[in-house]
Amino acid sequence: MPLNVTVVIDNSGASRVAALALTRSEAALDYEWILKQIMTASRGRAPSIVVVDEDKAMEAASRKEFPRTQIVNCVWHVGQNFKKFAARYF
Repeated sequence: MPLNVTVVIDNSGASRVAALALTRSEAALDYEWILKQIMTASRGRAPSIVVVDEDKAMEAASRKEFPRTQIVNCVWHVGQNFKKFAARYF
C-alpha cells in the first residue's frame, strides 16, 4: 500500500505535513481522491503550486483537480533522472 505524504509550505516559509493517505495503488484515480480530500479540508482553496516527483499519474490528477494551479517537477528528481540519462553517454 503506497503512502502519500502531503507537505505544505505556508506564507512564512514554514513546512509541515498536512496529510497522509494510504492508497491501493499509485493510479491517477487514487491521487484524485487524495486531492479532493485536501480541497475539502482546505475549504475549496487550491494551492498556488504543486511540486510532483515526475509521476505522470500525480501530475494528471493535479491538473484535473487543481486546473489553475501551477504544476512543476521536483528539481532533485529531475537532476537524478538527468544523471541516469547522461550516464549512458559518458
